Amino acid sequence: MALVEDVVTYLEMTERPARTPAPAPRGPSALMRVEKCPVSYYRYLYKEVGEPWLWYERRRLDDAALAAILHRPETELFVLYISGAPGGYFELDRTVEHE
Repeated sequence: MALVEDVVTYLEMTERPARTPAPAPRGPSALMRVEKCPVSYYRYLYKEVGEPWLWYERRRLDDAALAAILHRPETELFVLYISGAPGGYFELDRTVEHE
């Protein structure tokens, strides 16, 4: 197995964006928050979205460690459904860090 150098980047929004948001996708779609996401479903999303980008970090975690992250009150998971099927997801960590 070859090693690939990676860079992890975090985005912090400190204010609402000034530009107009992009229009919603055509056709039936829904953005839904996943409460107490099953680890198996998260692993499916992580694989489908991240495999082309060589995501691996969460794959190394066992189910208990991953569940501990996903089920923290500060962690929010949202899934975009398009025509009833998952079309993408994002995860928010609402942990506030003070410098």
